[in-house]
Amino acid sequence: MALTVVIIIIIMLGLLATYVTQLGYNQRRLSDTAGGRRAKIYYRAQAGLVDANWRIRTNYTASLSPVGSFLVDGYDPGAYQLDVDGDGTNDTSVDIGPVTNAATRQRSILSTGLDN
Repeated sequence: MALTVVIIIIIMLGLLATYVTQLGYNQRRLSDTAGGRRAKIYYRAQAGLVDANWRIRTNYTASLSPVGSFLVDGYDPGAYQLDVDGDGTNDTSVDIGPVTNAATRQRSILSTGLDN
């Protein structure tokens, strides 16, 4: 009899723990969606992509490296960060790579929106 009661209590505690865990997960998803956190990070990354394309198109390399040019296939300026909204904190990390395909002269761009 006591073993049956203990097993039932363990099952109930397991169900309660599962419910609490799932409730916390759903609450986190809801707050992320309502707060627009994902959208903000996405648009910050898009801003970094636009900036990188502008730098490549205009051959703007002054702030990235004093030596080099986007006209050279092997030029790899390295990563840099942007303050998109002007609040003094960096919102986006951008890395422009060297030319990956000599025929098309395409460069890889990795733009990551930061959550601050």
